[in-house]
Amino acid sequence: MSYIWVAALYAVITVCVISFVVRALLHRNDKKFRTIMLNEAGYPSLAIFRFLLWTVVVAFSYLMIYYLRIYSGLYDPPSAISTNILILLGISTAVPIVSA
Repeated sequence: MSYIWVAALYAVITVCVISFVVRALLHRNDKKFRTIMLNEAGYPSLAIFRFLLWTVVVAFSYLMIYYLRIYSGLYDPPSAISTNILILLGISTAVPIVSA
């Protein structure tokens, strides 16, 4: 098995663990995980779904790069997230806030 597949597997496992923790925290407050994407009227919101999707994609990518660096012998985290990704996350965060 190559290092890329192992790093991808670890990244998927980490993102799944994070989602289970979020689900457990929501369950403690008597909310369901699927209600995260609903707006105030109870309808699915595309803006909130896009925010959640971009957050998961960026978290997965960052974790995969970090795990690949660990397998290469570099134990430092990646130096910084690029400005373009931060702008993209900022836009996807602002859209649900502005549209609410």
